[in-house]
Amino acid sequence: MNDSFTKISVALALFYLAVGCDSEQQQLEEMLEQQEQQQQKNSPDYAIVRPIPIELEQGMPDVDRKEMLTVADVTHPAQWLLTNYQQQSSHDPQRDVFYYSKLLTRITQNVHEDQRVVANRAVQIANKLNEQGIAISQEQLLNGFADYLEREADKRYVFGEIIGNYSNLRRQGHSHETSMKLLFQLLQKTG
Repeated sequence: MNDSFTKISVALALFYLAVGCDSEQQQLEEMLEQQEQQQQKNSPDYAIVRPIPIELEQGMPDVDRKEMLTVADVTHPAQWLLTNYQQQSSHDPQRDVFYYSKLLTRITQNVHEDQRVVANRAVQIANKLNEQGIAISQEQLLNGFADYLEREADKRYVFGEIIGNYSNLRRQGHSHETSMKLLFQLLQKTG
């Protein structure tokens, strides 16, 4: 079968040369297309992988850090948070992934979202507030929410909503601690 495939490919290449294609690139593309079609007929779960163009062989540019974890990302949220933390100049080298894993577990016991979503929201809100001149770290947010949510052990919240409300309180000029107190006072009244 491989022998007949090779003969067909050579015959097609000679045919295109005899007919006089416009360019070698067009010949190559047509030949590859024919080969793909032939192989798809013979083996439907096999796909030809074309060579990487020379201009892309150098790879993608370096990325400073991920802004968020996607659904397809296999990085554990605790590891991602630790990696973000370690990029700070004044990080504690003794801090490990279990620190973040414990915080995420404490939070996710009282919210509907999973650890990936909680980590994403904490990093996004911390970054947004810092961009606006409001100092907060992902650690302060995670610790604050873990502490307050544990006090509300019998309730479950939508983390995206409560951290969004926290962000609004911070933008109104409240400190971190005051924002946390006000937020959970309001949640108890409406809860």
